[in-house]
Amino acid sequence: MKTVELSKLMKTNVKTAQGENLGRINDFVANPQTGEIQFVILGMGGTAGIGEQLKPVPWQAISVRSEQDCVANIDRAKLESGPALQKGRMSDLQNPDYVSRLYTFYGMQPPSAVGGTGNQGGAGQGSSSSTNQPGSSSSSQPDSSSSSSGASPK
Repeated sequence: MKTVELSKLMKTNVKTAQGENLGRINDFVANPQTGEIQFVILGMGGTAGIGEQLKPVPWQAISVRSEQDCVANIDRAKLESGPALQKGRMSDLQNPDYVSRLYTFYGMQPPSAVGGTGNQGGAGQGSSSSTNQPGSSSSSQPDSSSSSSGASPK
């Protein structure tokens, strides 16, 4: 595939392989040490940005077919139950342990330059849910413990 300008991917809708809309690309997060894109930040839900949840998704889960066609290798239920970033808390993505837990939540191997504790046991992979922080409706911390429901109440 030819190269794609990231600026042209901004606000592009991301869909599942089945064509279900997951959200729009709001931002990209790159590793300053390697220059590689680590995450795409999807805006999910809400109207005109109000009530929108920001979901960090590993870049390796996204397939760019064209500047207006992106597909995520993640189903909607998984994304909805995944960790959300609070507006103004992009700095959470600088924490190597948080980043490692995000990759684990989505069942992906983090790049070697991510760091973290390396504790990525198989138990709970793909079945965790976000944990609410006091005073917020969603968490910026992924929970890598097992969950039978896979979703948290809204």
